[in-house]
Amino acid sequence: MRAAIELTDLHYTYPDGTPALNGFSCQVRKGECIAIVGPSGAGKSTIALCMTGLVLPKSGTVRIEEIELAKNNLKQLRARVGLIFQNPDDQLFMPSLFDDVAFGLVQKGIALEAVREKVKKTLSEMGLQGLENKFPGHLSGGQKRLASLAGVLAMEPEFLILDEPSANLDLKARRTLIQRLADLTNTRILLSHDLEMVLDLAGRVILINQGKEIAEGDPEQILGNPELMTANNLEVPHSLLPHPSSHRRAKTGSSIKGRLPE
Repeated sequence: MRAAIELTDLHYTYPDGTPALNGFSCQVRKGECIAIVGPSGAGKSTIALCMTGLVLPKSGTVRIEEIELAKNNLKQLRARVGLIFQNPDDQLFMPSLFDDVAFGLVQKGIALEAVREKVKKTLSEMGLQGLENKFPGHLSGGQKRLASLAGVLAMEPEFLILDEPSANLDLKARRTLIQRLADLTNTRILLSHDLEMVLDLAGRVILINQGKEIAEGDPEQILGNPELMTANNLEVPHSLLPHPSSHRRAKTGSSIKGRLPE
């Protein structure tokens, strides 16, 4: 049985010559929440763009369940995959928050009354109730982040890709986001520098650098390895540092695949 998402030997170089992916591969099981972490410029956002066909890899394959991503089936696959962009201003474009969240539902031909109920429910879940008529450009940075997520979640995608979803959120909004994501049962891929959020949500971590996998395995073992993190320009999350207040639940049956770069 194939994985729900299968990326195989992806290579991509941007038109200006900047290399982004250098043979990246991974598999994601149905309903799994994984995190792809790495330093800035490691290729995380490019992976998200390749999975949604916003860029097509120079070589390698992207397979969503049994369908291989290609130019002739982009629309079909994008209907199943929701992407939260790193910059919410790239995602919010309608005159009101209500219109932004409702846009995809209206395009699907859903009845207006059902659209209203879905938008109201989704905004409430994201803590944005009462802002339906507000121009998205006038929202705070954290509100924009939650608004872009609301627009995607309203569509109920089978697969959800989140590029730096907790950026610019205050503590309350960040906790709302983490709880909402934890409640979801669809397949989720986090691409994030927020390693504490990764520990809260992800069952597996893939560490990448220079467009390729460095290590893969249990989040606490990967992110708690100081040599591995330092070698890849990252820091061990505060909650995994040895101090008396750290009481994270130990996981079993975990392993790390990969090695330190030479």
